[in-house]
Amino acid sequence: MAISASQIFEQLAKAVWERIQLGENLGCRQGEETITDINILDLKRAGICEVSIPKINKATESETGIDWEWWIGSDQKGWWRYAVQAKKIQTKKGNKDQIYSKLRHKVGKSPTSQFQIDILETYAQGHNCIPLYCLYNFIDDNNLQQYWRCCNLTYDKFQFGCTVVPIDVIRKALNTRGKKTFQSVHSHKSALPWRCLVTCPFILSIPQSGLHPLANGIYANVYSYDTLSSLKKQKAEEEKAEEEARKKAREKAREGNITDLSNDFYDRQLEFYPKRTLIVNVDDEA
Repeated sequence: MAISASQIFEQLAKAVWERIQLGENLGCRQGEETITDINILDLKRAGICEVSIPKINKATESETGIDWEWWIGSDQKGWWRYAVQAKKIQTKKGNKDQIYSKLRHKVGKSPTSQFQIDILETYAQGHNCIPLYCLYNFIDDNNLQQYWRCCNLTYDKFQFGCTVVPIDVIRKALNTRGKKTFQSVHSHKSALPWRCLVTCPFILSIPQSGLHPLANGIYANVYSYDTLSSLKKQKAEEEKAEEEARKKAREKAREGNITDLSNDFYDRQLEFYPKRTLIVNVDDEA
């Protein structure tokens, strides 16, 4: 029986939760890069998503890349484009208030080095993406219902294994002493299990305003709804040209050759590229 996008995202969240727990108990911890790579392997093996590893100069990858770029939607419904940074929680046995200790990470060692969160924001603004943090979690606490935001879906603590949080929530946590904990970050209504991105009808639908539920606050007027099939252009000729450009761009993304992608999708002057690209077609759910 074929697996759906919702199911694989749920399975991976549970696996991440258990993997972090086992790593702590057995003294064999995994970093966020390893967890992300394992997630990529399982996504590709499931065959539900298109995943590519762009060809980026290895000498500059650590200074020019964001962790993920996600395209989630369909040609019929349109696509949301996300710029994503992954972070793993710092576990400490017996301590319920566990923190994200590497949120204030500076990339590179040069005098012009930038903070990772600023690179993510610059990339998102330059490419019309919604900037998110994907958080990998395990909490030694069986009473997490107060942080559950999945509407009418049954509470499942394992779905906290992979959560997504808007960048403005993370920036506030960075600027407020003692707010880098799981509890503080997930107290916000926009902190959701990552399966919501491929499951929630309110996220997948096309709102009249063109705004995404997670693009709240100062981002509500910056990150608008976009599609792979066409941009909303007045002239039919422009629409046709945009459609062809997007088809070519998606083909290049599947091949993993980011440097050949159209300027419609990547601003060469920014010199920021995703280390990984994920395309999830929710129409495959049928």
